[in-house]
Amino acid sequence: LFFLRKWLKYTTNKRKCIEAWYGPEERNQDFQQNDWALEEKTSSGNNHQKIHISNERQLDTSNLKHLILFHLSLEVRSGSGESLNSMVDSMHALFTEDAHAEIIFSAKLLEAGFFAQHKYLYDIDSYFIRQEYFYSVEREFPRIEEADIRSGVGDVKYSVILSSCSDYITSEKSVFEIIN
Repeated sequence: LFFLRKWLKYTTNKRKCIEAWYGPEERNQDFQQNDWALEEKTSSGNNHQKIHISNERQLDTSNLKHLILFHLSLEVRSGSGESLNSMVDSMHALFTEDAHAEIIFSAKLLEAGFFAQHKYLYDIDSYFIRQEYFYSVEREFPRIEEADIRSGVGDVKYSVILSSCSDYITSEKSVFEIIN
């Protein structure tokens, strides 16, 4: 949701953002449209940041012109910071001029498991952003792609140590130029 909100604030085409959000559908990447995709990974913990990749297609650039990895490092607190409820409320406020996009957003929240009757649970934890980085997944970015898998190997899951990816950091501005 963090990246989606950032994009909604950046663009005038809110519906395009919502329609590109496939996170609730558990596709290989959280956002997809035309020749680009974006995968968002969120972690909390120590400075040795690593992300978990759930399959060999998640960071595969086949059939894509651009694949972007967005990593958000959070600090989890109780009662201090931004809660999931406050984030969702702030996002609803961005749809004042596009009710159809807000309906799609609400439906996708339900699909993701965000239920109004559980709102009291979503205020227990709050979050502070520690770091956020965009990475361009290209060339020798540390990853496994489907073409790398030998016959008979399945259920591929692996981790990427983000400190080894600093050469691939890209700017937020560049990302929004690609996806808009």
